[in-house]
Formats: sequence, C-alpha cells, structure tokens
Amino acid sequence: MPKIAALAQKLGIGCHNDCCLGSFINPYVESSGYKLPHHIDFRIPGVTTISVDPHKYGMGPKGVSTLLFRNSEWRDYQFFATPRWNGGLYATTCLAGSRPGNVVVGTWAVLMKHGVEGYQKNAKIILDACYGIKQAIKKEIPELSYSGDDNSCVVTIVSNGKPNCINPMAIIPLLKEHGFALSPV
Repeated sequence: MPKIAALAQKLGIGCHNDCCLGSFINPYVESSGYKLPHHIDFRIPGVTTISVDPHKYGMGPKGVSTLLFRNSEWRDYQFFATPRWNGGLYATTCLAGSRPGNVVVGTWAVLMKHGVEGYQKNAKIILDACYGIKQAIKKEIPELSYSGDDNSCVVTIVSNGKPNCINPMAIIPLLKEHGFALSPV
C-alpha cells in the first residue's frame, strides 16, 4: 500500500484502500500483539479514501457502508445532484441514494455498545484464531498449507502441491459442520 499510495500522490490522483472486511480488525492488529508489514490507513501519505463495512466484523446490520475521506476536499467529489429526476431536484451523498433509518440507527447502536474496547477484544480473538489455524496447519496437517504470513482476519488454505496433499475444497463441508464460515473462492 505505501508504494501504491506514493505513486498515486506523485500522479496527483486518489488512492483508495478497500478495507471493508478488515476495517474493524486492522486498527487493532498491533495492540493485539501482532505486527503489520505496513500501515494501511491515513498515516500513509497519498491514501485519500478508505471504505469500512460495519456489517462485517463491526457486527452491525447489513445495509450500511462507510467511506472515509482524508479531507473535505476529497469528500466534495462524492456528492451527486441532478435537476432531471422525475421528482424534481435530486441530491445525494451516495450512489444508492437514501438509506433506511433503521440500519443507520442499528449501526450506531452496535458501535456504541461495543466501543473501542469491545472491538479491540473481538479483534484479538479473531487474530488469535487465525494464528492458531495457521500454526495447526503448519505443525499438524502436512498435507495442507496456507498462503501468506500477514496478520489479518483471513486464512487462505491451499494445497501444498506435494504427493498425497489434500484438496482444500474437500475440507469445506467438514469445517462447516464445526461452525466455520468459509468462502470457496
């Protein structure tokens, strides 16, 4: 991310960080005792926007996403208005138009309920679980491997490519039986 952001800054264009999945994990990686290979937020010069999905690890209701801007100048480009809407002048801050009030209030309520301390605690549990899965694969399941050593909320299980390896797709139904939510892509 730092190299991409630096290039964007040099070219005078925006650099967006799609942090939807990790937005309630990444801010707590270091305070959970793990290391980040680099920062992925506004501490990096050149990052202009970051997307956040409170309905994922933020535990809010689905239907609200947030776009954070480095400054109000970048936010000015977000607004849309048209005088040609059949109901008259139409202006909105987002592509989807207005949002139902119940999901906005639900998101606010869950943010207030958990707070920084609650999200810190959840992030540590998730990061510890991901680390544990990687260690178990490394030490106890030589027929599998995982991709990447980053400290994130995602574990990518892959075949180790050796004879007698396990097809990772074949273990999905078994893991689902034990309560894991897996994406086969």
